[in-house]
Amino acid sequence: MAVRVLHIGDVHLGVDLYGRHQPERGFGTRVQDFLDRLDEALALRDRADAILFAGDIYKHPDPSATVQREFAVRVRRAAREKPIVILPGNHDVPQGWARASSVDIFAALEIEGIRVARGFEPFVVGTANGPLIVAPLPYRPRSHLATLDEARGLDLAGLIDLMETKLHQILTGRLVPRVKELRETHGSDTPAILLAHWIVGAPAFGGYGHGNWGVAEPRLSLAWVADPTFDYVALGHIHRQQCLNPGGQPPVVYAGSIERIDFGEEAEPKGVILAEVARGWCTWEGVPLAARRFLTLRVRVRDHEEPLEAIGAAIERQAEAIPGAIVRVIYTLGHGRPPVRDADVRALLREAWCVAGIRRELPEAAPHIRHRGMTTRLSPLAALEEYLTLHPELESQKSDLLAAARALIEETRGEATA
Repeated sequence: MAVRVLHIGDVHLGVDLYGRHQPERGFGTRVQDFLDRLDEALALRDRADAILFAGDIYKHPDPSATVQREFAVRVRRAAREKPIVILPGNHDVPQGWARASSVDIFAALEIEGIRVARGFEPFVVGTANGPLIVAPLPYRPRSHLATLDEARGLDLAGLIDLMETKLHQILTGRLVPRVKELRETHGSDTPAILLAHWIVGAPAFGGYGHGNWGVAEPRLSLAWVADPTFDYVALGHIHRQQCLNPGGQPPVVYAGSIERIDFGEEAEPKGVILAEVARGWCTWEGVPLAARRFLTLRVRVRDHEEPLEAIGAAIERQAEAIPGAIVRVIYTLGHGRPPVRDADVRALLREAWCVAGIRRELPEAAPHIRHRGMTTRLSPLAALEEYLTLHPELESQKSDLLAAARALIEETRGEATA
């Protein structure tokens, strides 16, 4: 029998970039955005038998008590209806390995229906449609290796190689055999999901944190995680929703993040995954969420244009997209022209949910290309004459400039022979 799964990726509760404080609630408006997306995602639980969080519940491992409360209220309510598995991600786990993660409290309180998968031990989740095996591969910081003798003296590259080796050993030597053992107990047709928070294969990283991904992180081979022992691979960590092996079985899928964090994700849709998983096959679909819109207005002000009017025209062209959006304006204005007053631009953007910034840029200087006739073989006087020929605006001064140059050259020669 197939088990339906709601796969939720990076949540990042606590992000308040571009938000305004709400003293009556104790958190900012952007935190509310992320909570709204979480509510939207959890509202899909009627279409699922189990809910899997693939890591990064919070923005950092020590979230405020208020943010923790808001998450706890929501998952406790959902857990009354459907079992929930929470996998710690890199933002949930502190660098000090012995310290508790931000989600360990749910395990300590033994809240019915909620399981925190911090270890590497597969387990069975009971659902309305039968048992589901979950094989967890939670994030581990490099400090986890500090206790190993084999890690001593290794540089960063060596530590990354060691982590990749250890993760491969955990996958092949622990998770896969243990899943097979659980099937002997619960039935050979019991579906199994690998739930992981790592970089796998060669994903499209998306705009958030672009350029920083994978610099000092292990990267798991797609072949390792796409083991046929698993029927679906539910991934977190990468914010862009994607399947790494289209048409393959098991599908290896990043759910992506539920809300946009910054302008790097301006063009990226956000959502969650609904998957139907059975032994040997799986179907899945991405379900979009109504993420906060980000909008960049780029305006190049021509020399003959009045800057504020040009910016206003660009704003007018985006009139339908601006309400409810976080907007920034980047305008290019020539040298020597005074900048536009920010207050005037903000007045034109009064329908925006937030004006993130107004920035002026100067036009790029045209690259200087030396004329082919200007070579080192020319004498100084011939070089000057060639230059003046290339600049007709100096024609009226050409004779005087050449005469002055001749006099200067003769004077220099006289000093040299004296």
